[in-house]
Amino acid sequence: MKNNRFIKTLLIMVFVFVGISDVKASSVSMKSSSSTITKGNTATITTTVNADSGIYTIEGSMSCKGAGVDGGISLTYEDMNTSSKSKSFTYTIKPTSTGTITCSTSNVMLRELAKESNYSIGSKSITISVKDAVVVAPKEYSSNNNLSSLSVEGYDLDKKFDKDTLEYSLEVPNGTEKVKINATTADKNASIKGSGEVEVSEGNNKLEVKVTAENGNVKTYVINLTVKELEPIEVTVDNKKYNIIRKEGVLEVPEGFEKTTIKIGEEDVLAYKNDKIGYTLVGLKDEEGNAKYYIYDNGKYKEYKVLSIRGINLIVLDYPKEKILDGYVVSEVEINEGKYKVYRSDKKTKYYLIYAKNVETGKDNLYQYDANEGTIQIFNQDTSDLIDKYKNEKDNYKLYFIITLTVFLVSIIATIITILVKNKGKKKVKSKVQSNINF
Repeated sequence: MKNNRFIKTLLIMVFVFVGISDVKASSVSMKSSSSTITKGNTATITTTVNADSGIYTIEGSMSCKGAGVDGGISLTYEDMNTSSKSKSFTYTIKPTSTGTITCSTSNVMLRELAKESNYSIGSKSITISVKDAVVVAPKEYSSNNNLSSLSVEGYDLDKKFDKDTLEYSLEVPNGTEKVKINATTADKNASIKGSGEVEVSEGNNKLEVKVTAENGNVKTYVINLTVKELEPIEVTVDNKKYNIIRKEGVLEVPEGFEKTTIKIGEEDVLAYKNDKIGYTLVGLKDEEGNAKYYIYDNGKYKEYKVLSIRGINLIVLDYPKEKILDGYVVSEVEINEGKYKVYRSDKKTKYYLIYAKNVETGKDNLYQYDANEGTIQIFNQDTSDLIDKYKNEKDNYKLYFIITLTVFLVSIIATIITILVKNKGKKKVKSKVQSNINF
C-alpha cells in the first residue's frame, strides 16, 4: 500500500511539473514588418500564439492605436483536430499622422491538447514609430551651354570670341596636319566634344565644338579652318566646285585599289586604280570640307558609290537605252539609305532591275532586286521570256474566249429572232383561216 501511495504521489508530481512546463512553453508574440514607417505607408503586424501541444481553441484580440490608427482583429481560432502548435494572425496598419502606434494583445486564452481547460497566456505589445516623408526638392539642371573661351593654339581666329557668335574662320600654312582647339565651358557642369588635338587636311576643314548643358541642351560652335594649298587644283562637278586632294590619308583607300598618279592639267596628282573593274579614283573636297572619291574618266567625274546587298558589292551604272526591256521604265528607288536608278515594269511592283558592275568580278550585269526580301541576283532573261510567253498565251486565250462567247451569243439571238418570226407567221395564217370561216 505504501508503495502504491508513493507511485501515485510521484505521478501527480510529474503531471504537475509537466503542466507547469506546458504553461511556460505556451506564449504569445508580436512583430511588425517595420519598426519605423513613413506616414501614409503601411506595415503588417503579426501576432503568433504558440503551444506545447496541439491547439484546440484560441480566444482574445489584438488592437493598434496612435498616429491616426485605431483598429484591431479578433484572435479567435478553433481546430478540433489539434493539427497545429502555432497560429499566426496578421493586421495591416496605415498611419495618417506622425507619432507612435502601440499594438497589444488582450485577454488571450488558450486551450491545448495537454490541458483539460483553457488558460491565459498573458499579453504582449509593440510600438511602431511614424515619421513624415522626406521631401527631396527636384534638382534643377542648368541650361547653360555657352563657352567662356575658344581658340586654336598658335593661331588667331578671324574675330574676337563671343559666347553668342557661333562661327569663326582661320587659315593655317600649307603642310599643317594637326591643330589644337582650346575651349572652356561657362558652366562647370556642361561638357565639351570636339576640343583638343584634331587632324586637318589641305583645303577647307569644318571643325565643330559641341557644348552640352547639364539639362542636355546642345550648342555648336564652328571653326572653318583652311589649310592653305600651294596651287589648288579646282574642278567643277554638277555645277559644284571641288579641290582635288593631293595628300594621302585624307580618305581611306577602297578595298581592291592601289596607289597611282594621273595627270590632271599640267600636274601629276594622287589617284587609286583597280584594273579588274577598270576604274581610277581621285579624292575631291567641296567648299564645306566634305571629301569623297570620284571616278575619273578623261576629265569627267562621277561619284564612286558602292551598293552592298547581302555581301554583293555593286557599282550602279546607266543601262544602255537600246537594251532596256519592253514594258520597263526608268525609276529611282531608295536602297540602304541611298537612291539608285532602277528599271521596273509597273508602279506597284517590288521587283526592280538594276544594271551594275560587280566590284569583285569586274563584270557588268543586269540584276533583279527584291525590295520585299532585300535580296539581289543576276537577272535571268530566259525566265523573263517565259513569263512574257505565258502572258501572250494568256492574252490569246482571253481573245479566243471572247470570240467564242460572242459567236455563242449571236447564235442565241438569231435563234430567238427566228422563233419569233415563225410564231408571228403562224398567227397570221390562223387569223386568215378564222376570217374565211366567219365569212
